[in-house]
Amino acid sequence: MYFNLSAQEKTTLYEDCTSLSFPPLQNTSLRRFGHVTSCVTSPQGGACALTVGGFGEQEGRHMRVSEMVALDTASMETQTVFPDQDNKHVEVSRMHATVTRLQDGSLLLIGGRLSPMKLCSQIVTIETRHSVLPSCVQCGDVDTKQSDDTMIPSESCDNDVYLNLVSGSKNTDNCHGVIMTGQSNCDIDSNHDSGANNEVANVTQDRKFRLDAHCTVVPVAAGDVPCPRWRHSAVAVQYQGEEVVLIFGGRTQSYLGLNDCWLYSPRNNHWTQLSTKGPQLVLCHSHTASVWNRYMVVAGGLHDNTTPLNSVHLLDLETVTWSLLTNQIQGRYSHTAHVIGDFLVLIGGVGVSHTLPGVAIVHLPTGSTGEFTLPAMERDQLVMLHRHTSLPLEDNKFLILGGGGNCFSFGTHLNTTPVILDISKAWMVMKDRVQRCVNQNSLGHNPDVLPHVACLPKDKK
Repeated sequence: MYFNLSAQEKTTLYEDCTSLSFPPLQNTSLRRFGHVTSCVTSPQGGACALTVGGFGEQEGRHMRVSEMVALDTASMETQTVFPDQDNKHVEVSRMHATVTRLQDGSLLLIGGRLSPMKLCSQIVTIETRHSVLPSCVQCGDVDTKQSDDTMIPSESCDNDVYLNLVSGSKNTDNCHGVIMTGQSNCDIDSNHDSGANNEVANVTQDRKFRLDAHCTVVPVAAGDVPCPRWRHSAVAVQYQGEEVVLIFGGRTQSYLGLNDCWLYSPRNNHWTQLSTKGPQLVLCHSHTASVWNRYMVVAGGLHDNTTPLNSVHLLDLETVTWSLLTNQIQGRYSHTAHVIGDFLVLIGGVGVSHTLPGVAIVHLPTGSTGEFTLPAMERDQLVMLHRHTSLPLEDNKFLILGGGGNCFSFGTHLNTTPVILDISKAWMVMKDRVQRCVNQNSLGHNPDVLPHVACLPKDKK
């Protein structure tokens, strides 16, 4: 059983518990906002962040972005991914959509808009696959036009020695070779003309891989199809034994907020409106939705009366009933959210004060909430944590991608990312706070059975 103590509790604001770092850029930075990001498997078997759509820099201009960007979360190397379909026919360069990863690894792109007057009605499936890229030892250039295993030099390089990774054969008319990222070792023949670049002999082969994206428009779905929308939320959940995508809220051209729920079945390509019980949520958009156990967790958002929301609600997927967990978070919208164990982590957003929201951590079994400010930023490293995306990393860190917006006073600001957000100190503070509640009430060390009582840090009581 879960209890709500937040109605009696005042949220505490903590300082100096978060930090931002800027990893060295291996390739180009990711500068856009209103995009979506999902984690896919990298060619090396690790994690890769695939970013789709949004508004940002492309071809030296500010525009809706058609290029996808893949970022290896280990090396921080980025790679441009071009959809294999014409954007005129497949609506990929959309803003304020949602992307949902299914159990089979495919991604579903739903909703969003191409312009203020053109909403997206297509559901697009994105499937990723890997191919090997040739790269030359002499110049380091990669030929992105090649996707098979045959090594050829880059068009910009005059080298004419290359290696076939399948057969292991090599052309040694000149003493040049190719190198690709990976762990395979392949020695360049040392018995060739010693007068030509002997320094490339016994070179370690690294294999560079390319992530390709295959985009498919899903046929028009059956059932009661929801109206096109943007700034909504979507999560993959198990409902009545089937994997479905649960859509909530958003906005349209006519309505500044929605509060309806829809289920989309990828297996049957079918929409169903979900009738919910309990106190209905207000009309809103730009909120977040996450999954915790059998609940969908909806946090923040912008009311249709333009008020940022300070609430966290739970939708029980077994009883299809809404309940209020807390209304003590700092009001925010256009933030990101992650469920880590029994905690909900909210990152950034836009509020009503001059001080932008930082990081909120909510203990989901109780609603106990802590707010943590962001560090002061230098002008040349300004990071606006809204309309961004984020992914959890190890050691209480989060990868921030993109973000920014338009302003009448300073124009368009695009964050230079990736950026790493470290909440290790905030995490320790929050866990200590929950544990203190447990100890004060003599209920052992299980934070899942906290009582319905106020629990503030000792110096705040």
